[in-house]
Amino acid sequence: MLIDPTREDPLDFIEFRIDGKDDDGKDRWLPHPRRRIDENSTLRAIETIEALGLNRGDWPKFYVERVEVFSADVEAVRDAMATSNHVRVAAAWNRLVNKAFNRIGEYHGLLWDYLHHEFPEAERTRWNLMIPRPGAELGEHASVDLERPSDIDEDLWIEVEALGLRSQTAEEFRAVLVRAIGGTGRTAEWLAEILSREVPTVTTHLRELRAGGRVRNEDELWYAVADNQLEGEG
Repeated sequence: MLIDPTREDPLDFIEFRIDGKDDDGKDRWLPHPRRRIDENSTLRAIETIEALGLNRGDWPKFYVERVEVFSADVEAVRDAMATSNHVRVAAAWNRLVNKAFNRIGEYHGLLWDYLHHEFPEAERTRWNLMIPRPGAELGEHASVDLERPSDIDEDLWIEVEALGLRSQTAEEFRAVLVRAIGGTGRTAEWLAEILSREVPTVTTHLRELRAGGRVRNEDELWYAVADNQLEGEG
């Protein structure tokens, strides 16, 4: 009757949701059988929760504490939404989900349900936000753990962060790539690190941009082209 996490995803069986208040008046998050699953799966969820004691002891306190860690990040997303700036919303969202679901993080199932509660589907659809399923590949394109280099301005860095888990189009990525190059000579390796892409991926985009006359290269350095004229050091 127990859920076997080596061959089953507990997320399909167990759902965290608000269940009253704790002694401090804070929302109490507790595990329950996931809604709209069949009777046998419901019984197995109940058996697993009870056998592991996931709804008693210190666990409820740990759930509240974990949710509180992310309250400021949730507010940062809401503050970005208030500006109606999609780039800032995407950057704040990517910071939140990468913090919540990084590989060494805890309570992924709880946080998955918490974010679904805080940001309903209609709101996520409006802003084109995705809640990655725990265990999915998150970070090969994530730049949010990098510090902003001193020679990149804040607005550009917000755009870099907004690329986040994915870029919607190749053109979007290339536009940020050109801005990151600027008039200063950049290597493909430097650009790959800043944009959290593999060097061959960046090189492929650079070659396409060069073919379109938007960048040029000298030796191993790349430069953005403005009006087909660019002054820069080789």
